[in-house]
Amino acid sequence: MALVRDRAAPLLDKADQLHELLKAQARIQFQSGTGAGEVRSWQNSLPPLLKDLDDAGLGHVEVLLEHKLPFSPKRADVVICGVHPKTRRPSYVVVELKQWTTATMRPDGMVTVPQYGQQPVLHPIDQVRSYCQYLVDYVPSLAHGDLHGIAYLHHPGASSWALNGPAPDAYGRQLPRHRDCRVWAPWSGSGSIRLPERPGQTALVPPCSGTGLLRIRPVLRVRISMITGRRSAQLLFA
Repeated sequence: MALVRDRAAPLLDKADQLHELLKAQARIQFQSGTGAGEVRSWQNSLPPLLKDLDDAGLGHVEVLLEHKLPFSPKRADVVICGVHPKTRRPSYVVVELKQWTTATMRPDGMVTVPQYGQQPVLHPIDQVRSYCQYLVDYVPSLAHGDLHGIAYLHHPGASSWALNGPAPDAYGRQLPRHRDCRVWAPWSGSGSIRLPERPGQTALVPPCSGTGLLRIRPVLRVRISMITGRRSAQLLFA
């Protein structure tokens, strides 16, 4: 479930109002308000991403903003949806937006960012990778190369620094913005993501039947995490 969902080009046309739309949808869908920091993040992060997609000739792809992961309170900043032109399979790119201008890698793999003080945070590659792995658990068919994850460093100053981190893979790679559309080369041209041919197709739902039973795995993981650390827990079976 996404707060806002549309093609990249129409979203770019109303980029200046997206933060207000997201605030309103958060109140409706999640019955909760949004902090000033989150609103500023939307204002600063979404227009550059949408502009880069449009400049790369990807204005036709479907974009999900603030997509809530199933059975989880976590949300992916952006999910780009389409059909791969070669495989003709649904294809998705999960995007974690970061506007950091500087960050420091710790020996334990965590990251310190000046505006967060001494509190370490997860490396953006690890963060987006965890989202992708969670989605693969929910929709096993995505494990066949149909899902990708990127940490998108879109702040103009970010191009002058490099944050070392985990080795990149399909579920996690780091891309700085270069003030042009070359950063989206892997998804443009012959390898681009295309708008689904079936407009009514629901994003992140497997096309084949019978896989719904496998979705119990993330549900059990959530339930296990809820009782982890308790001194006692009682499991009831029918």
